[in-house]
Amino acid sequence: MHYRPEARLPEGVAVTLVHGLADDVVPIEQSRALARTGTPALVRLVEVDDDHALSALVASGELVELARAAAATRP
Repeated sequence: MHYRPEARLPEGVAVTLVHGLADDVVPIEQSRALARTGTPALVRLVEVDDDHALSALVASGELVELARAAAATRP
């Protein structure tokens, strides 16, 4: 969305987006807009208290857990 505002998620594909609320590179609204594309029942946006690089989630291992949970709950 940042470089391609026309970007859309593919239909019929499960997608989990993770966006840091303290991201000073990409505005959260861009991820929110992207999350509104694709198949609504298959798109999940996780907003976390973190920066652009998701540094805290990576350091704590929570990003791996989010990925595992997303994979386990998707069709």
